[in-house]
Amino acid sequence: MNDRMTLAPDAARQLATTTKTAPQMRGITPRYLLRALPWVDVESGVFRVNRRRTYVLGDDRLATYQDGDAHRVIPGDLRELPYLRDADDTLLTELAGAFAQVSFDTGQVLAEGGAVSDRLLVIVQGRAEKRARGRYGEEALLEVVGDGQFFDLDAWTRAAPMPYQVTAVTPGTALCLDRAALAGWSTATRRCAPASTPTWRPTACCRAARCRSTSAPDTSANPTCRRPSSTTRTRPASTT
Repeated sequence: MNDRMTLAPDAARQLATTTKTAPQMRGITPRYLLRALPWVDVESGVFRVNRRRTYVLGDDRLATYQDGDAHRVIPGDLRELPYLRDADDTLLTELAGAFAQVSFDTGQVLAEGGAVSDRLLVIVQGRAEKRARGRYGEEALLEVVGDGQFFDLDAWTRAAPMPYQVTAVTPGTALCLDRAALAGWSTATRRCAPASTPTWRPTACCRAARCRSTSAPDTSANPTCRRPSSTTRTRPASTT
């Protein structure tokens, strides 16, 4: 009777050592190659799946990801905002960390029309309606916003009144950023900006030289701008 309670050395070595295959990623592997690769049935094995956070600039949305129970904005996608296109990665990370998570219910007003916008809202999950008063006082539906969309960038940047009202039509989650964070980012940007270089300004001589075609420079005020005297060229007399 075998009373062995542990694995044999060969079996333990086989379990501890994995066969590493070439990584195949959807972003760089052609689709036809994924279909043509041979699939082998294995009874057991160790697998590792590498996942990358991806985002698209120019789609008017801010991509988010879930970290445990918290939702966060991908720092690089903050370049979706026009004035953050050339921002440093460190500043974007700090700005992304300043977002606070909030939950909303159906019918809850997320942004009051006419009120000064003091925060930027990014919908992580859920839907909301933008409504405004029409020409004759009727309520008009402007747009239905969903995951990844944000509002209102222009009013939030300038601390202006909201041009419309946003009401949730489903329960959901949003991320909000106070305008004080934007002011802090602007202060840090000005503090880190390089010193301005002196601007070249044309002197009186240069301005006079550019204006020769229209008017002669005043040589009495600046003797160095005197125009050189013109010389008269004469054709030598022909000899016969």
